[in-house]
Amino acid sequence: MDPKVGGDGGAVYVYLNDGTGFNERTPYIKIIGPPESRFGFALASLGDLNHDGFEDLAVGAPYDDGGHGSVYIYLGSDEGIVREPSQVR
Repeated sequence: MDPKVGGDGGAVYVYLNDGTGFNERTPYIKIIGPPESRFGFALASLGDLNHDGFEDLAVGAPYDDGGHGSVYIYLGSDEGIVREPSQVR
């Protein structure tokens, strides 16, 4: 949640592990959710939904869509998680 943006938007940080662990220089991808959505309140690994060999991710935003909630699906790639969702439901 970023007070500069206002409200309870939320963000997800995806850290890329090369198999040697994490340190302060471990790269990450930051995905910022919509304002007032509480984006990132819940996360789930989805396995490989599209059978491309990379793990995919679901991110919950329970206050999105006027309070009805949404689930954002992000696909994995050889560079990590793609920053634009493939689906929003």
